[in-house]
Amino acid sequence: MNLNDILDQLKDQLKTTWDKIQESSAYQQAMEKYEDLPSSQQRMIRLGGGVLLILFILSPPISSLLSSQEVIEEYERKRTITRELLQVVRDSANAPNILPAPDLFSLQNRFQQDLQNDRLLPEQIYSIQSDSDSGKIIPQRLSLGALSVNLKNLNLRQIVDIAHRLSSVTSTLKMTELEMTASPDKPGYFHFTSKLVSLKTPPPPPPPEVDAPRPRGSRPPGAQPKNQNSSDEESSMGGSNREDFEE
Repeated sequence: MNLNDILDQLKDQLKTTWDKIQESSAYQQAMEKYEDLPSSQQRMIRLGGGVLLILFILSPPISSLLSSQEVIEEYERKRTITRELLQVVRDSANAPNILPAPDLFSLQNRFQQDLQNDRLLPEQIYSIQSDSDSGKIIPQRLSLGALSVNLKNLNLRQIVDIAHRLSSVTSTLKMTELEMTASPDKPGYFHFTSKLVSLKTPPPPPPPEVDAPRPRGSRPPGAQPKNQNSSDEESSMGGSNREDFEE
């Protein structure tokens, strides 16, 4: 069956269906009501029917176009995410090794010495003590501990300088909390409280194995001495010559 036969069969089926629709009572009643309407309303009905027919014909390609647009947008979004992940992988591969975090005791002594060098009075350095609670920002399993720094009666300039210095000591020390309260004794001065968390770092990779230099004249392991090889060759050649001579 070729294409023409299929088209003819489809036409016959459509014609038969249309004849059945025209013979139905509902269609005849609708046509009677339609003929009783004024010409302006008949024209509007024909126009509305034509619009509905066009929408019915164009609805499949329009829906396919909209769905394809959504697929393209999803593809672009995933491609952007993939590129960003690949960039992160490349950056992490080229990143230098992170130095291990210093212990909290040495950090505590260093902060104490730095604050004294900033000409802070002893009564301004209220306390610098270790704290086992790393707070809510950094999980406990990723921290080695925390330091709580409590200072009193500082001006804004001193607070900015000290906060910057504390947060830039090392890349493995992060300031997670900072609180300022007005001093009740000195107007324009504040009490300063901050928490610094020391992060756990992965152990550095082991150094690559390098073979020790061999002394001059030594042979690599597994190699046979040259004299032995030559003597074996000479003995084999001598044996073959004796066999030739005997023959």
